[in-house]
Amino acid sequence: MAAGPLLPWRRAGRPALLALRWPAAAAIAAFLALLASGVESIPALVAFPLAAAAGATVFTEYGRALFKNRHVIVRRRRRYGAYLAHLGLVVVAVGIGASQLGQQQTLTTLQPGQHVTVAGYTLTYEGAKDRQLSDHDERVATMRFGDQRLEPARATYAGLGGQALTHVAITTTPIADVYVVLVATNDDGSATFQVFVNPLVTWIWAGGIVLILGVVLGNAGEAALAGELARRRLPITLPA
Repeated sequence: MAAGPLLPWRRAGRPALLALRWPAAAAIAAFLALLASGVESIPALVAFPLAAAAGATVFTEYGRALFKNRHVIVRRRRRYGAYLAHLGLVVVAVGIGASQLGQQQTLTTLQPGQHVTVAGYTLTYEGAKDRQLSDHDERVATMRFGDQRLEPARATYAGLGGQALTHVAITTTPIADVYVVLVATNDDGSATFQVFVNPLVTWIWAGGIVLILGVVLGNAGEAALAGELARRRLPITLPA
């Protein structure tokens, strides 16, 4: 996906190989950035540079079209729709890989007013309270996250024989999803939490949107084209 679109069939000479300089540069830059940020996972050090190279290939092809003749994108919409769909797949792959390989978590016990920082995100425990609802009782903790209030809870359902369920508090940022689980509350007012930070989850959804846009671009006007081809068909007289 990173090299194929830049190499002409059976003519991979020096000019074609020079076209690979941008994907190669993107892969090297991504690899060095990962090393600088302390990433040691071998799968991450392999997958993300390859994804960067594939993304650079798509941008290279679109850049060529925009600088030379932007109308070629419309005339060859199947080709450029496929490029866009490939870019969507790259974004989805990066989102899945980052959310799995880059997940950070911690288990901590906090007194009201204390805070915990995970992957650069700070949450402050403000206290816990009981809340009675029609079908269950809840023990709700309040965590301050910037301007937001997150309320992880443990619910007990009397109608289900006292079964307890955990309600996870979730918030989404452009960079990561933060999950807060209330593990337990203690008699001294403290509470135990498990906090998960999954990076780039939103990229999975964004990549899906880009993929759909690529499919739409690649198939735009197909109905009109089929109708035009049907009108151009010549009548054939069959022998009696």
